[in-house]
Amino acid sequence: MNYEVFGEPIESAERVFLGIHGWGGGTKTFVPLLPYLPAGLALVSVDMPGYGPSRRPAEWSVKHVIQPLVELIDELPGELELLGNCSGAIFGMCAAQLRPERFRRLVLIDPFAYFPWYFRLLLVPGFGRLFYATAFQNPIGRILTNLGLAKHRGEGSDLTASFNELNHDVVYQYLVLLWEVGGYQRFATLKSVPEIELLIGEKTFRAIRHSVELWKGIWPQAVEHICVGAGHLPIEETSSTLSRFAFGSSDDDQTN
Repeated sequence: MNYEVFGEPIESAERVFLGIHGWGGGTKTFVPLLPYLPAGLALVSVDMPGYGPSRRPAEWSVKHVIQPLVELIDELPGELELLGNCSGAIFGMCAAQLRPERFRRLVLIDPFAYFPWYFRLLLVPGFGRLFYATAFQNPIGRILTNLGLAKHRGEGSDLTASFNELNHDVVYQYLVLLWEVGGYQRFATLKSVPEIELLIGEKTFRAIRHSVELWKGIWPQAVEHICVGAGHLPIEETSSTLSRFAFGSSDDDQTN
């Protein structure tokens, strides 16, 4: 599994975050947060299997996709903090369930608790793959999709820009795997993690807002934070605010 370390070197860091990108991301997903990393923090940002230089899994199953994550968790020192963006939060939690004692905190950014109907359309046999290609693979389709989702993003941001240079066969396989993960109830075991924080954009999807209530129903320790002015891309749209929630940082803590 390919990964990059931002901030402090892992071996000298006081806090180690494991950063897992979402559906159309990669190791650069968390770059907008780098100016706000507090001193003493290492952010280990991965390319999930099949993304970037990371090898594809031996087979497309949740078990095989999270195995490299589990191996990386075993290599990292000390207590960890998970920083998972959207679907990355889901796969990160799948790995954390196999090593719950290694995590003291989960920071989940805009995480879906269930598979919304508009994702299910993309999995309809025959029609779904064509629908995906039209909305995310075709340049004109991406423009129209982004325009159609204007109320769920901050001004000037683009919800489909990251799909420009991706391997769409890989991206589509991850959509199938999200369906395989199942519902939020499977993650009830993570109530053993001391701290869980849900970071969402003020203008995010209704399914995310509903998801927050479902997550809080299974995790009594979960706390919700709203990034005012952000949509579904709070990492890009409200980097300073999200960093304050995720890292406890302020503008005075900037390392760059």
